[in-house]
Amino acid sequence: MSMRHLIMGRGLMVLTVVCFCWQVVQQVALSQTLPEEDPGHGVLMLGKADEWTPAILLETRLDVQVNGPIANITLSQDFFNSYDNFAEASYLFPMPEQAAIYAMQIQIDERVINGSIAEKQVAEVIYNQARAAGQQAAITQQLSGNIFRTRVAHIGSGQSIQVTLQYRQVLEPHNGRFSLRLPTTISPRYQGRQVPVEAQAVLINQASGRPPAWTAEVVSASDLPIENINLFSLALDLNAGLELAELSSSSHDITVLQQDQRYQVSLADQFDLMDRDVVIEWEPLATTQPQLVALRESRPDSGGEFGLLMLIPPQKTSPQSNAGELPREMIFVLDRSGSMGGELMRQASASVVFALQQLSPQDRFNIIDFSDDAQRWAPQTRFGNAANVSAAVQYVEQLQAGGGTNIADALHTALSLPETSGWLRQVVFITDGSVADEAGVLRMINTDLGEARLFTVGIGYAPNSFFMRKAAELGRGTQHMIGDLGEVKPQMQALLSQLRHPVLRDIEMQLPAGLSAEHYPAQLPDLYFGEPLLIAARFEHWPEWLQLEGFDGLPWSQRLQLRNVPAHSQGIASLWARAKMTELMDGRYQGGDADQIRAQVVELALEHQLLSEYTSFVAVEQQPVNPDPDSVSSASVANLMPRGMSFPQGGNGLYGWYLLGGLALLLFLFSHAGRVVQVTHRA
Repeated sequence: MSMRHLIMGRGLMVLTVVCFCWQVVQQVALSQTLPEEDPGHGVLMLGKADEWTPAILLETRLDVQVNGPIANITLSQDFFNSYDNFAEASYLFPMPEQAAIYAMQIQIDERVINGSIAEKQVAEVIYNQARAAGQQAAITQQLSGNIFRTRVAHIGSGQSIQVTLQYRQVLEPHNGRFSLRLPTTISPRYQGRQVPVEAQAVLINQASGRPPAWTAEVVSASDLPIENINLFSLALDLNAGLELAELSSSSHDITVLQQDQRYQVSLADQFDLMDRDVVIEWEPLATTQPQLVALRESRPDSGGEFGLLMLIPPQKTSPQSNAGELPREMIFVLDRSGSMGGELMRQASASVVFALQQLSPQDRFNIIDFSDDAQRWAPQTRFGNAANVSAAVQYVEQLQAGGGTNIADALHTALSLPETSGWLRQVVFITDGSVADEAGVLRMINTDLGEARLFTVGIGYAPNSFFMRKAAELGRGTQHMIGDLGEVKPQMQALLSQLRHPVLRDIEMQLPAGLSAEHYPAQLPDLYFGEPLLIAARFEHWPEWLQLEGFDGLPWSQRLQLRNVPAHSQGIASLWARAKMTELMDGRYQGGDADQIRAQVVELALEHQLLSEYTSFVAVEQQPVNPDPDSVSSASVANLMPRGMSFPQGGNGLYGWYLLGGLALLLFLFSHAGRVVQVTHRA
């Protein structure tokens, strides 16, 4: 064989390996998600020549009515079938983590079918039987804390079926600002590199009593024709009940029409991409007195009187006492995984740098940065003097994103650091929350927290808000969200302001003699300056007053008058039931009996007709439409990649390993091919 042929052969071999490695990398990059409960997930595409479109198109409408601190949301999802035959659509989507979902219906042409709530397995049987019989049907299930799935069976060719969900949630002000956050897409979740995907799904299921892991197909908006990308519209009717100093959106361009104290809000361009959370914020005029919001619903058929109580601290005064304030020991936990690449890493780094520059010399601090593994900036905490802060800033600014999101290892490292006697430990955890085993991490926080406080800072346009909020609740801290670089300073300033002030601890609620309440949270949380205290309660009889007592270095108490609260508010009972379900589900992280928790949640969800992890909504059209049910095509509707996040995601760590393996194979082939050439030449 000639030298020319050998060189050409080597080049062809290398080119083949490069193409192979690239294909593998692409496949791995597009599979950095979790296994679904059933097979067949993925984006199915139809097309002619070089024109490709999704097989199932989705359009979403969000209609929101806000009255005071209560938001009632109608989520309408239109599924259009562009196949030539009947199709079944499957779509995973996020919901606000505190949503009380109380109604579902499907609309087929002019017919409207109301869904009913049933235990999850029963609803699944009903849906599968309808599907097998050729009937049009829909089912909506909760797969984890804030991830839901809707399936729609037998959508006719060229037909659109609308699935509508109704839910309500409580809007809590932070530092004087109310915020409505409506999630629209899902961040890929980190699965862990040591446990096989299938095995880990089983482990999560056995450990938490939850369904096996779910998956969301995530694609970039640039992968689809613009007219077929997931789009949504927004119509918000805001009745704040008081005069506003500001109304704005940090996520989208909006149009606002005002009439007296009522505001109509819509998207400036009517439609927008579902690639980031919708965030609408408004700020009432500042006051120097605490405000009480009390809402009441009378429901004799469901146990009596239901109340929602929100105590909002004043915005223009400082806490009444700084007695007992301790020097702080701040541990900054910084996510530098692959999902944090680009804009998100810049936001996270800027957050830590800003916080470091606010430290006082008597504070102590350390930094833990993590991806696949966690590492400390220093072996132990150091004082916040100028030299240490300068060195830490340089360290943070050189960090690069890459690898998986091993949150468990990072938090374990932070919570296991030796404590410094005399300093109050505050852990500030900055991440997008892209983790699959939420239950395992939350159990670890509950077990290992000790006397520390955990504060979470969610980074990006679509962070895992359920995990961020729940971690802060179990960590007896607060949650903050940063959507872009412009929000770094105000959000971190608000957080650091809270950290500097003492908390109100050991809060208890006192009622008139002979009256008791079932309230949630059952153990009232620490109260931070600028944060509201929210209580959902059920009373046998409505109290004339209640008194809150606590300790912030000095005894503190406040009596709240409830005598004249009207009983015409709607939905307070369902919000109370949702709060109770949340408390029951939290028992999974605290060693509670999974079967007992499930039974209590199912009973409560069926009584109040609420969707939960153990109950689902299902709706069925009685008249069959498909004479050949087995011929139905199945398609998953893709979520858009969250804005600011870049593929490939760290995921299982497979992307990096395949890439390194491919490069190693290339080097081997170069070396091996070179030796063959030399031997042949000598011959």
